[in-house]
Amino acid sequence: MNSGTDIVFVGDPHGRLARAVEAILRMTERPKAIVLLGDHDLGVPLDLEVLPLAQAGIETWWIPGNHDSDLSQWHQNLFASNLADRNLDARVVEIA
Repeated sequence: MNSGTDIVFVGDPHGRLARAVEAILRMTERPKAIVLLGDHDLGVPLDLEVLPLAQAGIETWWIPGNHDSDLSQWHQNLFASNLADRNLDARVVEIA
């Protein structure tokens, strides 16, 4: 049984999601899932940005933010990524 945190919430990474991914992978007891809270500003598709987490068995879920449509590339990298089905906006999902 995991005695650590089952879910980690990461808010407003604004293009610096790699820092959060690295920090999570350094955790002694890794979470079962992360939930990204808006304003991702992704330069690459979300599934590629969090690939190290997926490889470590950590699920990624997300909620869009008000800036995720500022650039068409950011919108595309989030809403058309292979994790598009992990969008929690207006949904109730049991995680971890």
